[in-house]
Amino acid sequence: MSAAALPARLAAALAAVPAADRTPRPTARTAAVLVLLSEGAAGPRLVLTRRRDDLRSHPGQVALPGGRIEAGETPTAAALREAAEEVGLEAAGVTVLGTGPTFHVPPSRFWIVPVVAWWDRPHALRPDPAEVAAVLEVDLAELRDAAAWRRTPGVGRGRAGWAWRLRSGDLLWGATALVVRGLLDAVDPAWHGGTAPEDLPADREERPWEAAPRAPRRARLGDLPGVAQAGLPHATLGHVRSVRAGLAARGVGPALLADRAGAAVAAAVDRLVPSGPVTVLAGPS
Repeated sequence: MSAAALPARLAAALAAVPAADRTPRPTARTAAVLVLLSEGAAGPRLVLTRRRDDLRSHPGQVALPGGRIEAGETPTAAALREAAEEVGLEAAGVTVLGTGPTFHVPPSRFWIVPVVAWWDRPHALRPDPAEVAAVLEVDLAELRDAAAWRRTPGVGRGRAGWAWRLRSGDLLWGATALVVRGLLDAVDPAWHGGTAPEDLPADREERPWEAAPRAPRRARLGDLPGVAQAGLPHATLGHVRSVRAGLAARGVGPALLADRAGAAVAAAVDRLVPSGPVTVLAGPS
């Protein structure tokens, strides 16, 4: 599809989304993401980011520029503001085409509003080093290539989801993949040739949440006083207290400890009992 025809087609598809489906819930935690497209040498391309590995939220994941909608902001204003903060996007060179359907992301408890825009005057992007490790400009042709197609298993009785292994080596999955799948459906409903994620072979299944855990953001365990790194048959109360004291000295409080502990327990239980969703309530104690 030509650069001239694609924006008009996307704008028409977005206009057909019922207003109720693309209007954020008044009391919900809502974020906006920017689906920014431009014309590249190989056709339309999409701007994505790779988040830093040491971020507390979604470390190392491929994401769309975006973030929480502030009080008094529209989704469009929030998406453009976040893109300016994260990658240095100049909004004056962007034409907003519309907003897509909102959807809920249970792990983060946010409703997401995709804001679709065409980048009329592309320029060099400047990733915010505090949050963005790299900017990825991905051709839609790469996403339509069956060699990149992957699947993530469904949760409980849920169906498998689409994912993509990009040429950069990054895995595009989760909420970002839901938005990208909707974009591809709008551009060309037959992009997958009738293939569903469940049809992909087993060696195309990805489970990124089972990857080896990354080091804590502020310190490695070995940096903390009183923690032996080898030969410990188990952790004693003294070890636990020493670790807590070391973490507290580095600004890691009870809320973050509870968050990490809950995530670890949920991952362990999910591997033992994979038949349904698991909820873990973890408090500071």
